[in-house]
Amino acid sequence: SVCVATYFVFVAINKYYKYRTHEDTSLKDTYVDFPAVTVCRLDDDGLSRLRSHHAPDKGDAELMIQDVNVLKKIIDSLKDLDLFPLLSKNVQRLLDPQTVLQAFPAIAEYLTYDYERFIVSCQFKDQDCNKTHFVEKMNGKYFNCFTFNHSGIIKKEGPTSGLSLVFYLDTLQENELIDISLEDSAMRFTDSGIKVAIHEPNTIPDMINDGFIVALGHSTNIAVKQSVFEKMESPWGECDKSRVKITDIANEDTDVVYNQKTCMKICQQRYIQGKCGCLNIMLPVPNDLKNEKYCFYIDQDNILQNPNWTHLFLEELKHVDCENKHLLDLPDSYVGQYKCDCPLSCSYKTYDSLISQANWPP
Repeated sequence: SVCVATYFVFVAINKYYKYRTHEDTSLKDTYVDFPAVTVCRLDDDGLSRLRSHHAPDKGDAELMIQDVNVLKKIIDSLKDLDLFPLLSKNVQRLLDPQTVLQAFPAIAEYLTYDYERFIVSCQFKDQDCNKTHFVEKMNGKYFNCFTFNHSGIIKKEGPTSGLSLVFYLDTLQENELIDISLEDSAMRFTDSGIKVAIHEPNTIPDMINDGFIVALGHSTNIAVKQSVFEKMESPWGECDKSRVKITDIANEDTDVVYNQKTCMKICQQRYIQGKCGCLNIMLPVPNDLKNEKYCFYIDQDNILQNPNWTHLFLEELKHVDCENKHLLDLPDSYVGQYKCDCPLSCSYKTYDSLISQANWPP
């Protein structure tokens, strides 16, 4: 056995030295591409903004009222049926932003913020910028986000060479909160502020894991350091130079730059759809699945017209339970048609941020 072990060690060492190895780390003074910046409003008011005297100034008011009535009917019926375990388990689901986007689209449209109501001032390299420089995307956690994806070259450091934004964050007073007979904590989605992600241009940001929070009432300066990584292909490495773009993501106006994380999320979406027959609102959707329903889809016609709607609603919740169960499965456990093929990018950039704050306005 010692001889066999020695043989395999020899083979491994011989294979290692068979190929040229080269590691080069350097610091360079050079012009850099400005990164993409995605900002989302943290909506601490949540469903409280649905109070009747806050009339909707956009979207379909009639559909929004129908959505609210369906939501209240579900909650009230669960209480009347004395289904406390189901109530405690599912009410928070119903009030979660992810559920609102899937089940109550008219409410979601009302809760989104227009560019003009959110970003009141924009400057890039000391020049005015506007709505045309941003791309608006729906987000399963924050409703809608805005991405500054300008392909500008930065030739000097300092705040006047970057992006400067002023945000307006209106919040409701306690006496303005809607009453759906729930605790106030259940009605509010998040804390107040802005969620910010700095990422490689033309990539999909992971706002939950890679974003950071900027508090309201402050002037925040963010200094960014860019790192560029170049990796080698097989046999020296495992990256794939042929993976440049991801072209099959629904609702994307342009091709997305390939990276391993986005590829893995698409793979996870296919896995969830295959196991549960529905889509996860937080994951990118491939074009061939864009007509599939999300896991917390609610058939409002059934709820409003079918006397046996409670049973149908509880059946629909099985999709959500399935989704929650399989979201915990590690991608390494995917087998067969669901196995992920997501090698590393051969070239990619990362950004480290140094954040400082001061009270503002003075």
